[in-house]
Amino acid sequence: FGMIQLRVAEAMSLLVLYTAAAPLGLTVGCILTNIFSPYGLLDAVVGSLATLFASCVGRRIKNKYLAGLPFIVFNALMVGFVISYSAFDLKGYFVTCAYIAAEEALSVYVLGIPLTLLIEKNSKLNELVVD
Repeated sequence: FGMIQLRVAEAMSLLVLYTAAAPLGLTVGCILTNIFSPYGLLDAVVGSLATLFASCVGRRIKNKYLAGLPFIVFNALMVGFVISYSAFDLKGYFVTCAYIAAEEALSVYVLGIPLTLLIEKNSKLNELVVD
C-alpha cells in the first residue's frame, strides 16, 4: 500500500476477457485486501469501486491489449486520490497518479498478458476460466 506498489494480483485483471464472474471476483478480492489498507475505509471503498468500474469497462473490450487500460486509468485516478488525500498532499496528486498508472501498467501488461497467453494455450486452464 502506497504510491509505489506492484501487486501481482493485478495480473488477474485481464480475466475479465474470459468470464463474466471476473468483475465480481476482482472487486471482492480488492475489498478483502483493502480492509488491511493503512488508508482505511476510504481505500476499501474507493479502491474497490475503481476495480469494479475498470472491470465493467474492461469486460466490454475484447482486445487483450486494450482491456487493461481501464484498470490503469481508474486505479491511477481513484487510488491516486486516496493516497494523495490521505497524505494531505493534493498538490502531488498527478505525480501519485503517474506512479499508480506505471505500477498498474506493469502488473496488467508484464504479468497479465503472459497469463492470458497461458490461458489461451492451455486447454485445461482455458476450460476452467472461460465462460
